[in-house]
Amino acid sequence: MQAVIQTARCVLALWAGKCLLWLLPTFKLGQGTTVPGRVARLLAPRLLSWLGQQAPQHTLIITGTNGKTTTAGVLVSILKAANWHVACNPLGANMLNGIATGLIRSASLFGNLNHLKKRLSQPTAWVLEVDEANVRLLATEMPIRYALVTNLFRDQLDRFGELDTTAAWIRQGLERCQLSEGQLFLNASDDRVAALASVTDSTHVTGYTVLPLADTASPPDLLTLIPSRFEQAKPVSINDSLNPSKLFALNKAFQIDSHAGLGFTGHWVGSGESFSIPLAGTFNVWNAIAAATVAQQWGVSAEAIQQGLHQYQGVFGRADTRTLHGQTVQIFLIKNPMGTQEVLRGVVATQPAVVLLALNDNDADGRDVSWIWDAPFEWLTTLPPATHVVCSGQRAEDMALRLHTIGLKKLTVELNLQKAVEQALALNTDSGKPLIMLPTYTALTTLDQQVLPAFSSNP
Repeated sequence: MQAVIQTARCVLALWAGKCLLWLLPTFKLGQGTTVPGRVARLLAPRLLSWLGQQAPQHTLIITGTNGKTTTAGVLVSILKAANWHVACNPLGANMLNGIATGLIRSASLFGNLNHLKKRLSQPTAWVLEVDEANVRLLATEMPIRYALVTNLFRDQLDRFGELDTTAAWIRQGLERCQLSEGQLFLNASDDRVAALASVTDSTHVTGYTVLPLADTASPPDLLTLIPSRFEQAKPVSINDSLNPSKLFALNKAFQIDSHAGLGFTGHWVGSGESFSIPLAGTFNVWNAIAAATVAQQWGVSAEAIQQGLHQYQGVFGRADTRTLHGQTVQIFLIKNPMGTQEVLRGVVATQPAVVLLALNDNDADGRDVSWIWDAPFEWLTTLPPATHVVCSGQRAEDMALRLHTIGLKKLTVELNLQKAVEQALALNTDSGKPLIMLPTYTALTTLDQQVLPAFSSNP
């Protein structure tokens, strides 16, 4: 009787979540990425465990500081190109409520997550992006046999503390996973990530890496601008003390051969099999190769991997391109020093006339914004002197102060994000170049749900 009541409660919670999935976007109250899951879990606290009983063999979690959303999105695109049925949390809502929302979206009215698989005889997978602190929580809710860790950089220090704490939380979560029945995929070029290999037998660990072009190292004129206290991208290497040959049963290395426009081409070291990656930024090559490594291990063909890479459409704010009032706008999420460094590398290459920076300090952004002093905004001084920077968001003055200390002169401060976008568009009108927007998480959400729709409805 207890089990019947629990099931009925979960079904009712599921229906409530599905109603919210329709109501919220219909009435423009949000995207519905976390609220449906939050409400459903309030109504039925064991909802995730109930749904998690159906977790297929190919249940993968993706965690790490940067690249989770893009890596998950690319892998989902690849699997769909290979005719897999995939359940996922596609918009970066990576805590338990967001994961619950993703599963609610994929489930039938009575909670069946494998209904399409049975009808169409498709292989099935769950691809779940998971916040670093939530890995250990999710692992108690469902059996997880596959895990991928992208990287570990300093991020949201007020929430995570230093990197050793973050790594310890991930390790605790991985120890609760059933990796002996699957595989652990690790960025072999990140020492802290590589050290996580010890949570399971080496036969169940795959390390992957990306070898850059010899001439794509950081430009000397940029590196000389970074004080020594700042983190810098290191050459691809593994700490010898980790004995990677003993930690990893299989090592996958992708060599970048060329870079043209918004894409890269390269090949797998050893097999020589080549791929083209139509994504901007070297950091996205890492994301694509992480996804391709998983897909290869799952038996997906090279043709489907290539097709999935080309069919992938980025999540809003991750190298996203929009058109506003006839102008091209490129939007890149920034949230920590290392990720911002890679974004700024691309910004400098673009040589824009106007850059809009939107800095918030809500919970999702991290209350501590001191990270902006550890990001190499000095690189912006290499842009033409006429380049204008507009600072917005709740901590616009902090960002403006950071830029003032490095000598940028053409600064505008406007706390209201909509007005800041209006000013940036006006400044960029005759430049013929894309307007670059660099928001933090909640500023990105405001852009997506309020500011940009207002511009679209008022051309």
